[in-house]
Amino acid sequence: MIPSSAKRAKPSIQANNTSEKAEMTMSSSVNRVTMSSAKLELATKRSYLRHIIPAEIRQMIFSYLLVSSPDHPQCLILDTTEYEPSRKPSFRLESNAQSEFDLKGNGQLYPEILATCSLFYKEGISMLYCQNAFMAKAPADFDDYPISPQQTKFLCDITHIVFDCPTVAEHFARKPQCIELNNALPALQTVICIAEAFDTLERPDGITDSETWRESFDAFRKRQPLLKRLELRLQQPQDEFQDHNSEYYFHPHYENWLGQSQLEPPHKDPSLSTNSNRAGDHGRYAYHPESKHRLPLNFDEHRRRMALACTWLRNDIADLEWRFQTFASKKALPRVFVHAIVKQKPSTTILCEVVGQWGHMSRVEEL
Repeated sequence: MIPSSAKRAKPSIQANNTSEKAEMTMSSSVNRVTMSSAKLELATKRSYLRHIIPAEIRQMIFSYLLVSSPDHPQCLILDTTEYEPSRKPSFRLESNAQSEFDLKGNGQLYPEILATCSLFYKEGISMLYCQNAFMAKAPADFDDYPISPQQTKFLCDITHIVFDCPTVAEHFARKPQCIELNNALPALQTVICIAEAFDTLERPDGITDSETWRESFDAFRKRQPLLKRLELRLQQPQDEFQDHNSEYYFHPHYENWLGQSQLEPPHKDPSLSTNSNRAGDHGRYAYHPESKHRLPLNFDEHRRRMALACTWLRNDIADLEWRFQTFASKKALPRVFVHAIVKQKPSTTILCEVVGQWGHMSRVEEL
């Protein structure tokens, strides 16, 4: 016969089991809620770039980080097998590091944002290549490599290329082996050729690249489809350290444009100069308190170089519009820029500008 106390003990055991099951169920529910919260928080973090930041704000971010002024082109070179022989040659942007996003230029870019997520990459990569100007550079073995799909992936978005080397411009414009390269640039709209004015216009063709520049520029004029903008920029690459060692220092036309008292003999300390009689120069020159050089307010030297350029181009100038610029520096001599821009209906006037560290001034003169 079972004691009554034993019979009463059994419900107590069942109650304990029920309590343990309830605690386990509650703990499991808490864990599920915690895991769900963690997953929700993680999902929210992952979707922040995609759903929280509006597309318009993303475009503003990209524009600030990925686009620089056309006056500061990025360097585009052919990435050969110099560092990794096993790699196929591909185009990259010049840098010491080996990366798809390597960029180097006067305009600082931050393409690292493209590695943040796939959405940023898809939305920003085209902007990086479409809206920047690229300075075309190439090694000696430029012709030895065909265009790869990896190269084409980025080249097809480039719209603006700048050349400051006539042989590289010739590769793009004239060499038969570069037809494939031209075909890889279907979006190309703007080409700017930057030539040194003295070497190009005023030295015999036999000792300069003058002929190469002319033939390359003519080839770009005939390119099909036609470019939206083609410009030949004849400039004077000087700075404060080169002024007194440059051919321009001894160039009579440039010296006359500056004024006879503008230039000091090499043996004389320029700081001792009073520069000129300002009363007699009223209306002819401008002065800046932080500059040791005065600034001519006429564009006579620009017109002289334009006349030389017309002769150099064999007077094939019916489709050219002209633009003059004087770059004013606080330390260096004024620099003369002459722009020849191909237009279907060129203007009969010339936009004349003073740009640089003195500020901006412009006027329009008759051709």
